[in-house]
Amino acid sequence: LIQALPEILKLHLNVKVVIVGDGDYLISLRNLINNLSLTNYVFFTGNKTNINRVYNSFDIVAFPTLYEALGYIPVEAMYYKKPLVASNTGGIPEIVFDYYNGLLVEPGNVKLWSKTIINLINDISLQNKLIENGSKFYKEFLEPPVIYNKFEQLYQDK
Repeated sequence: LIQALPEILKLHLNVKVVIVGDGDYLISLRNLINNLSLTNYVFFTGNKTNINRVYNSFDIVAFPTLYEALGYIPVEAMYYKKPLVASNTGGIPEIVFDYYNGLLVEPGNVKLWSKTIINLINDISLQNKLIENGSKFYKEFLEPPVIYNKFEQLYQDK
């Protein structure tokens, strides 16, 4: 995402990237941001307990992981009704369906990440479609009571 940002900024100077959380990768990210002269466009929040406030400040959620079993971010994006761009890796495509409830991008493909995000920024109707379908998908399949009932049914069937 950081590597895609210069291309995005050519068309959308008001874009800001917010990185939530912390870990070993932060030093290399900060170095990359400095090397690309992006310090005015990328912000770090550290770990946050009030995730409501964080998600409410986003226009788009990006999850550019190189590998991930699933992660909470796609689920949270749907819950908070945010358009999602996520890596097409691991378990993510099990719940994110390209151009239905999110956009899937090959991990590490910087050009495709920038192109996809630019297209999403420019297409309000696509944003609305992803939000609507993501919210619907969350309510049908991912809400805690739904998952609880599925697990309960699974155990009853055994």
